[in-house]
Amino acid sequence: MLVLATMVAGTASSCSKDVEPGNGRPGDAVTYTCIIASDPDSKVAISETGKTTWEPGDQIIVHGEYTGSGKSDTVTLTAGDISADGKKATISFSGVAPYDRSSDKGYTSTIYAAYPASSVKDNDHCYYYSNFVNTNAPLMAAYNVGNTFVFYNLCGVIAYKASGNFDSVVFSGNNEETVGYSYYRTYLVQKNTGSPRLEYNYTSDGGTNGPLTECSGKVVADGSTMNYIGIPNGVSFSQGFTFKFYKDGDLVKMARTEKALNLPRNKMLYLGDITSKLETPSGSDSHTSSIPTDDAINLCADGTANCYMVNDPGVYKLRMVRGNVNVSIGKTASVEVLWENYGGSEAVTPGSVVSEIDFEGSWMYFRVPEQFHDGNALVAAKDEGGNILWSWHIWMTSYSVDVDSYGLSAYQFMTRNLGAIADASANGNAGPETFGLLYQWGRKDPFPGAAGAGVNSASAIAGKAMTLHGGQMTVDQTIAAPTEFADYNGDWTTVTDRDLWGDVSKIKSVYDPCPPGYKVPRREDATAFFSVKLTDGSAGWAYKPDQAIFTVGDPVAVFPLTGYINYDGSYSATGSRTMIWNAHDDGDVPNKAYGQYVYEGPSSSKSAQTKARGCTVRCISETKAPFINEQGMPVMGSYTKTDFTSAQMAELSGLCFSKDGDFMWGVGDGGTLYKIGFDMSVSVQMNPTQTSEADLEGVTMDPVTKDLYFCCEPNRVRKTTAPNYNTITKIFEVADAANFGNSGLEGITYYKDNVLYVGSQSGAYLWAYNVNGTMIWKKQLATIAPYIQEVGDLYYDPATDLLWISDSEAFKLFVFDGSVTKLKAMYDISFIGNPESVLVDHTRNCVWVGDDRGSSSRIYKISFTGLN
Repeated sequence: MLVLATMVAGTASSCSKDVEPGNGRPGDAVTYTCIIASDPDSKVAISETGKTTWEPGDQIIVHGEYTGSGKSDTVTLTAGDISADGKKATISFSGVAPYDRSSDKGYTSTIYAAYPASSVKDNDHCYYYSNFVNTNAPLMAAYNVGNTFVFYNLCGVIAYKASGNFDSVVFSGNNEETVGYSYYRTYLVQKNTGSPRLEYNYTSDGGTNGPLTECSGKVVADGSTMNYIGIPNGVSFSQGFTFKFYKDGDLVKMARTEKALNLPRNKMLYLGDITSKLETPSGSDSHTSSIPTDDAINLCADGTANCYMVNDPGVYKLRMVRGNVNVSIGKTASVEVLWENYGGSEAVTPGSVVSEIDFEGSWMYFRVPEQFHDGNALVAAKDEGGNILWSWHIWMTSYSVDVDSYGLSAYQFMTRNLGAIADASANGNAGPETFGLLYQWGRKDPFPGAAGAGVNSASAIAGKAMTLHGGQMTVDQTIAAPTEFADYNGDWTTVTDRDLWGDVSKIKSVYDPCPPGYKVPRREDATAFFSVKLTDGSAGWAYKPDQAIFTVGDPVAVFPLTGYINYDGSYSATGSRTMIWNAHDDGDVPNKAYGQYVYEGPSSSKSAQTKARGCTVRCISETKAPFINEQGMPVMGSYTKTDFTSAQMAELSGLCFSKDGDFMWGVGDGGTLYKIGFDMSVSVQMNPTQTSEADLEGVTMDPVTKDLYFCCEPNRVRKTTAPNYNTITKIFEVADAANFGNSGLEGITYYKDNVLYVGSQSGAYLWAYNVNGTMIWKKQLATIAPYIQEVGDLYYDPATDLLWISDSEAFKLFVFDGSVTKLKAMYDISFIGNPESVLVDHTRNCVWVGDDRGSSSRIYKISFTGLN
């Protein structure tokens, strides 16, 4: 048992990660001083008796407004940066856009920082938030006071030294206390409330999710290096805690105390050298596998998961950790094959998919027989009481699954459903072998497809794959009972968790059912598939119930009409309907989540369905396919910005040039038409009473008549005539956008030959209309540019025959050819919060982008070379 040292305060660690400056960032370096708060009267103070000094190698990530990819700087401290007493460090960084909320929030801080950099989620929209995806570290966050960063501790910290032949540790409380999170968000700001003063504003808001009862990390086991465990918010251990030390994934040493203690945030528990307290574990590590382990193929070589693909006979091993995180499942006493199937209706001989199974240390071993059967198996690890600790899906496929984007996504779709043993063909009939397995939304474990309509009969499955629970279950209950199908009023779970499949944190979750390298798609990952009605002109769309398939995309993706499992456990609609889940939870209706629902009609729906329904999953790659701008396209440089108060200009949502190009017209959501000078002076041309439009979203000019055209949500197109521009008349309505509401028409631009382009937020649709109201064509932009998520604004550049589109969800500028058949360039503008206006200015070699900041507005002037 460990001898606990006196609790003292402190924080620090070292880590790694460098980010190079990216396009669109100001390049001048600035210098800041970093200090660690030590005011003993502060509720966030770090006691000076603990470790409060900077060390060479420490890394700090600096960010500001809407960091996005490459919009932050990571600084590595050297000895020359640190003061003699270690209390201060001087850093230089460039290209970080300030986050200024002084006008509406009273924040006087504008630049923020977090430590250690390796724990921070990069490519995220941060502003005053610090978002962490590795919380097992002494986390700190900071805000600037002038050119000084003040760092505050976010964790209770345990510090120790150890020596031995091990390289990693798993730490846990003995009463399953929360010791970490899969995603942790906090913010610190300096506020000016009444009189100038520093104010600490700490929260773990709705962005924090995935509480963990174990945390893991690397260990330097040389007996002299200090190792740290950070616990966000601190914790009270009612029954003490346990260390488990591993070597190459095998548990080799343990240390445990049963003493109750409280470890508050901003305090450190220093344990000293615990080597003498380490013991060799008994139980699971005394068990030797009966299956030879030396040549076992490691299924975790590319990462751990809840599903692993196997293509050949042989002996395989998987690490017994919780799905997609390196957290132990606990002490294993036995392993078992819960069920097997061949993916069809062929009779299954027990042991023909997985013939042997055993374990040793923290590894499960199993044998796939020489007579290989395509199919599936669910294997589980159990404790001494026979309770399931965790289970894994083994997906047997005799050849590797192919992938394609199909023009539906920037990611790569698998060519078959999760668990299917064959691809469905566009020219053949889809049989049970193409259906795959079925999942209740958010659960990690599958249920057999409709081929096993008598799912527990010997004709379709070996083992017992599904029993009815008869009510709702907690997530922990589903882990312990992966074959129980649960439902009550359309939901399987008693607690709503929107991040079960990683939709909120935007990372692959611990419960994601896809194999290594793949994930359940978020809705935004495949806008062309999950955010549209496929019947609305999607390329490749066809509904073929005679073949039990539907197709979509270019080249064509084929989806079998698998049917689904009803709430009572029965199968329905095989050959006529299917639902493909995505990771998005319906925040307004707790028992519903989203996917693409295809059914008779033919029809498709992007609406939410009840979570208890058992439906298919089509996995996508975890990383996007790269996109390279065409040769000769403009190159983006740095930017400047101008802030406007709400009294000056509110909710800027559209820009275009005046008839002589001597100023810009701008429209605001509230219904105002503005004149904006290039010196950023602003005056009102028409107020909301004159326009009688409460939702002006875009503006463009007819180059011949000089009339202005507007688009208004959800579906209206209006006009004001030159030269007075003092009244608005109705022109036409876009019928297809009538039900889009506040996600309707968002951009408009004059193309040529009396043709207007109008675009919508919802579905990223683009329409070509004659100015008299005749529709010419309609396109779904995501089928041309899978990276796009919505239309924020449009600008057709007649000088280059290019169409520019701003996207306030993807935070990018997209550039198409004028006839909108090909994506030619894409620019990252994640430094802009809500880019809802775009205008190309050849005279000034820039692109103007308007930022609708709610009550106020900003205009960004982004320099470009090669615009002409």
